[in-house]
Amino acid sequence: MKRSWEDLYGEVPASFETRMRDTLASLPAAEPVDIRRFRFRPSALIAAVLMVMLLTGAAFATDLFGLKSLIVTDPYAQISPTASPAASDLIALQGFPESPEFKANSEWMDALAAARKAPDPVWTAEYPYSLYSVSSPALQARLDEITARYGLKLHSTVRDFDSEEELYALLGCEDSFFSNCAAFATDLFGLKSLIVTDPYAQISPTASPAASDLIALQGFPESPEFKANSEWMDALAAARKAPDPVWTAEYPYSLYSVSSPALQARLDEITARYGLKLHSTVRDFDSEEELYALLGCEDSFFSNCAAISGYVYEDGSFHGDGTSVAGICYEYQFGRYGKGSFSEVTLHVGNPNDYEEWLYTTKEGVTVQLSLGPDRCVLMADLPSSFVAVNLLGGTRGDGLYMPDPVTRQGLETFAELFNFSALG
Repeated sequence: MKRSWEDLYGEVPASFETRMRDTLASLPAAEPVDIRRFRFRPSALIAAVLMVMLLTGAAFATDLFGLKSLIVTDPYAQISPTASPAASDLIALQGFPESPEFKANSEWMDALAAARKAPDPVWTAEYPYSLYSVSSPALQARLDEITARYGLKLHSTVRDFDSEEELYALLGCEDSFFSNCAAFATDLFGLKSLIVTDPYAQISPTASPAASDLIALQGFPESPEFKANSEWMDALAAARKAPDPVWTAEYPYSLYSVSSPALQARLDEITARYGLKLHSTVRDFDSEEELYALLGCEDSFFSNCAAISGYVYEDGSFHGDGTSVAGICYEYQFGRYGKGSFSEVTLHVGNPNDYEEWLYTTKEGVTVQLSLGPDRCVLMADLPSSFVAVNLLGGTRGDGLYMPDPVTRQGLETFAELFNFSALG
């Protein structure tokens, strides 16, 4: 989420003039007010704003800070050895220019930009520095120095929420922050943000590697499960370049792609660092009833489920291939992955730019992310105790082997209503 605000603030609505017209129209005036002459005169525009605020008794601030005053160095801008750097369009959003929070943000962006020019070897920060863009011991020390100088503290914990009610519960308050809030989620993470290294991609000694289309399906980008999956894919890809002699892992490492003692040690290191446990047992199931019996629950997860089979782990994580009939036949792969455990689960999605993506709130009030693609669709839900991912084996083209009819936006939302997310959570 370090850069998740960027899209939300990409454009500023040009509604200021309309709002000022409405305000002036409500004032008693002998003559009609014409504000057209202020349109391209900044000084006159500011004067008009001050006049309206004084006449109406509106809240009065000490200054008007434009977006330009919030510009900071963009540490992610493309670096060219020949061309001059482009002007930054990145703003910091934690305070106005004179606040300690803004000043600290500005200096931190400068530090990140400087670090990119002379990058350190690959290094992984520990908690809580992993909540920030800390990629070296030097940057960790720099972050400590900046925050100490401005009297700021680093965050120590982070929790996800999927609804307005869950937000208030985490904050321990009863006040309502939003009016007419139909659905609320912390962010919309596109498939592109879930891309990880493809360890099974073809290796060519001459050609550059193709862009990966592999996504990890055990959590959204800032979750420990996703980060562990991403690092594990990197480790598997590196191991392929210098393979060890044939070696067979013992249980429970045989549940993962562990092919050498070095990879076994690497898996232990990654999961320990992110506080995740390895699965210990796995059982097969061939029906919905057998799945519930293995889980020891009576809740129904699926509506109109004609058939489902797969396997379930000791913590309630499971994967299944299912068929549901709700007007049309839906063929899908379903996964529920418990938080706190490490599940090696990925999916090839093709070009992520080919998907239409949006947030949808089900009738039971659960927010899910829907990705509508040409050949497949992906549904994801970040629930309190699990992450649910569904791969629908059909898309907008409508020429799939399993689902020959095109999938529409409305059809994908109808498909999302087939699952009882409250029971899955």
